[in-house]
This record gives sequence, structure tokens and C-alpha cells, in this order.
Amino acid sequence: GMLLAGCERQSGSEQAAEAVAPVAAPAAGLADTASADELRQLAGAAMQAQRLFAPARGNALEYYLALRRRAPADASAQAALVDLQPQLVIAVEQALATGRYPEAQRLLGLLQPVDAGAPALQRLRESVASAEAAARDLELAMDAESKARALQAEGRTSEALDTVREALELYPDARDTRRLGREIGGPLRPTLRLFGSTLQDSD
Repeated sequence: GMLLAGCERQSGSEQAAEAVAPVAAPAAGLADTASADELRQLAGAAMQAQRLFAPARGNALEYYLALRRRAPADASAQAALVDLQPQLVIAVEQALATGRYPEAQRLLGLLQPVDAGAPALQRLRESVASAEAAARDLELAMDAESKARALQAEGRTSEALDTVREALELYPDARDTRRLGREIGGPLRPTLRLFGSTLQDSD
């Protein structure tokens, strides 16, 4: 009650900070500072609030992991981790699907301590690594595409085509880059043929 009354007199940003603090603060040194009972309460509250895997260090999964470390014989902690594991796998896949690679990496880091032998672990590791590599390649391809446009504007068509080829080697699925290659290569059909089918329209 006193905390709520205090919050009512605070600014919006202060209220937000106050609201977040109780969630994140106990998690900083969970295994060292919280008792098993406290961890059970924190985990239960996080479950009720649907804070299954986020925020970092203030979610049900990490509280249950800390509880398992604190009380290895606690059957409720292990049962909760078993129940949460399939949802954690889905959360990693959803983070990947929406391009949130740092979040996917964080969630993947939680799967290992939950179950180091999880069947999905290696597959997800490869998926995360592949997605991060593809994102880097796309960024490089976009940089190369910008460079090709600048070269084209300067009339340096042959160099622009070389840059397009480099971009497509990095990221073959970049449709805008393929269109640019066809646009640049229009007057240079013999050069364009060197690309083989790379610049063919597959839209």
C-alpha cells in the first residue's frame, strides 16, 4: 500500500523504474541472496504474470534454475523446468523468425542449463548461428548494392556489375540486387552472361 501510494506521487518514468525494480533486483544474485522459499515465491509470481522467459534475470525460468541450484532435491523446480522447456524452444524459434537474434541467443543460453541434452539444442544453435551469419551477409550485400548504385551513377558500369556480383555471392536471395544487376547490365549483355543464372528474374 505504501509503495503504491508513493508511486502515485512519482512521475511516469519514476513509476516505471519502480515497477521494474522488484522484478529485476532480486535476480542479480539469485543463488547467493535468495532462499529456496523466496525463489519459489518469485518463480510462482513470474509464472502468474506470464514472465516465463523475460525480462532477463527476472523471469520464471531463471528463478526455477536458481531454485534447482539452491535445492537440487526440489521436485517442483525440476517439474516446472520440464514443463517450460518446450515453450522455451518455441520462444527461441519465434525470436529467430522475427529477426531478434540477440534475444534468440539469450534464450538459447537458457536452454543449455535447463537440459544440456535437449534434442533441439544443437539444431537451434545451428539455426541461430546461420541466422546471424545471414543477417551479416545481407548487411554486406546492401552495402555493396549502395556502392554499385554509386558506381553506376558515375558511369563506371563494369565496376558496378562486379560489385553486384560480389553482393549476390554474399546474399543470393537479394532480389533488389538482382534487379539492379539486370538494370545495370542491360547494355552489357556479354558481361551479364558471365553471371549465368544468378541475375535471372525469379520473382
